[in-house]
Amino acid sequence: MNNYSGLQRRYSKEDLEAIIGKAQELYNKTRESYDRQTLSETASDLDIPKEYIDQAIFALKEENAIKEKERKSRLIVLAVAGGLLAVIVMVIIAVATGSTPDAKLRQMRDTYYNDIVRLDENVKTQAVQVENVIQRRFDLIPKLSGLVREYSRSEKEIIQALTGADMEYKGALSFTEKTRALGRLDQVIDAYTKSVSEGGVFKSTELYQSLMFEITGSDNRISVERKRYNDAVSAYNTFVRQYPLAEYVEKLGFDRQKEYWEDK
Repeated sequence: MNNYSGLQRRYSKEDLEAIIGKAQELYNKTRESYDRQTLSETASDLDIPKEYIDQAIFALKEENAIKEKERKSRLIVLAVAGGLLAVIVMVIIAVATGSTPDAKLRQMRDTYYNDIVRLDENVKTQAVQVENVIQRRFDLIPKLSGLVREYSRSEKEIIQALTGADMEYKGALSFTEKTRALGRLDQVIDAYTKSVSEGGVFKSTELYQSLMFEITGSDNRISVERKRYNDAVSAYNTFVRQYPLAEYVEKLGFDRQKEYWEDK
């Protein structure tokens, strides 16, 4: 197998001309090069002493080394210049296509801002509805306190628990604090109605039946509004967590996510 076994077996006219031309070029370079003996013989014919030939060879090597160093330096400069040019071009393209951080933020605002506002406002509206039904729940405290004072043997403890829950609610600043106060009130009511049910002393009284009816209605309204609120939170969270909006939602002035109303 010869050295040309990997090449194709047939060539076009253009390939043939190119190959012959390249072969001639390589052959001419070989013919134009001389070894050390040839140099010495030529110098001898010209009556040039050998030491001058050696000096000339050394000087030529030095010149070639300097030229090679300058060539590499030019290549480095060209490479650095090319890199800087590439960076400049990338920056120009980024600005033109809106890929800079500020441009991207503007793009997010133009694309998603109105939808986030709509979803955010829906959560706030549902939170107000929740607070309304919670307030109705706390409005029942005077009636419950009156019933306790009239019939309960553990009036002091129950009144204190109701008062504590009421104070916690009135001092609540956030939505979470208000729902936590509601949980505390529900615990008091549940404990009281359970003791009444077990005692059976005044379950048949009109005041007690009326209060239980209102508490049941309040439970139903709270359950409905809680689901609506959590649905609104789910819609908001799902939307703002989408890529690429998730990376910019806080920079646009909105919550990264909103908390669900969960049992405490």
